[in-house]
Amino acid sequence: MQCCVDSFLTKKIKVKVMSAFDLQKESDVKEYLEKLGIEYRFGCFSEKQAEACHLLGDYLESIKKDFEKASKVYRSNCDDYGYARSCLKYGNYSFLGKGKSGSAGSVAEAYKYYEKGCTLNEAESCLHSGLILVSRSMKEEVNRDVKKGVNYLTKSCEMNNATACFYLSGLHIAGVHLDPEQEISIELSAKRDPKEFIVPKDMIKAFNYATKACELRNMYACANLSQMYARGDGTEKNEEKAQKFKKLAMEMQEEIKNQQQTLTFQQEAYVSKESDVKEYLEKLGIEYRFGCFSEKQAEACHLLGDYLESIKKDFEKASKVYRSNCDDYGYARSCLKYGNYSFLGKGKSGSAGSVAEAYKYYEKGCTLNEAESCLHSGLILVSRSMKEEVNRDVKK
Repeated sequence: MQCCVDSFLTKKIKVKVMSAFDLQKESDVKEYLEKLGIEYRFGCFSEKQAEACHLLGDYLESIKKDFEKASKVYRSNCDDYGYARSCLKYGNYSFLGKGKSGSAGSVAEAYKYYEKGCTLNEAESCLHSGLILVSRSMKEEVNRDVKKGVNYLTKSCEMNNATACFYLSGLHIAGVHLDPEQEISIELSAKRDPKEFIVPKDMIKAFNYATKACELRNMYACANLSQMYARGDGTEKNEEKAQKFKKLAMEMQEEIKNQQQTLTFQQEAYVSKESDVKEYLEKLGIEYRFGCFSEKQAEACHLLGDYLESIKKDFEKASKVYRSNCDDYGYARSCLKYGNYSFLGKGKSGSAGSVAEAYKYYEKGCTLNEAESCLHSGLILVSRSMKEEVNRDVKK
């Protein structure tokens, strides 16, 4: 059975020891998952823990596939407890019409929750708030406010969101005209009166934002840096650096060639095209890959595992990411995740699961103060039915 067991912070939660399960039986796996759902609900509705509520939403989304209930949980967790990630999640649901039968989505509702998430310092929420406000295509649902949008994008960039930094660079390459119907070319914008623009053309700012975005592994920003160094736009002309950043961008393209449109280098043009927000939502996995493999960020690796699991449904790759993130970086929640995968035989074709392997990672997660890892370690050690794989040790 392909299923996932999300981690859950059991702080202050009264957990009753479950009777032993034979998790090689699908019926027992289902019962086990149902009990996990009960724990999540208890933590959310009885203990009023915001993190538990968010995890309940993830459980409803990933395991139960009940998007309507997940949507309600994310929304109430944002409204009642101000939990930033839930604001982002409900914003995404609203934008896509997810969780509401027959809904085409609401930009206005999505913006409301993205904005709230941004005030709670959630970088992606600031990105999406900014994109909506500067977009010409969404002004029918949300009043266009470029200055405010730029402020949100700036906040997101300051929190190291690569896409926000890249987008800011693009805005400063050509500028943003006062008349939303006018799209001024990069060449013409330099000849127009700066007073005609909400955001004037400023190649120095464009260069600085592109530099930061490239450092954060945004492929398009690195491509633009190559052009800027080749032309001397916003910086001194430097052919060596132009080639360096061109090579870097091409290497990134190779990494993600199956996930993103091919990037072609044109000596005549920058990459400054306005993109649809939906496209950015679909590219989150790319950012996670950069953060994990290039920046060596443990949290990004865990999020990549979640992305591979929940979005791509590639459990084998997700399993490998969780395992290496536990082994290499000691990221507690990844230890729990890989323990769950090992227990259920998930991510390994034909595998019935390994209690011994699962216990190894649960125990490691427990030493890293991950509450649910301690729970599962304890359950295995007190169980009579698993003593063939792990020596029973009730005291431990």
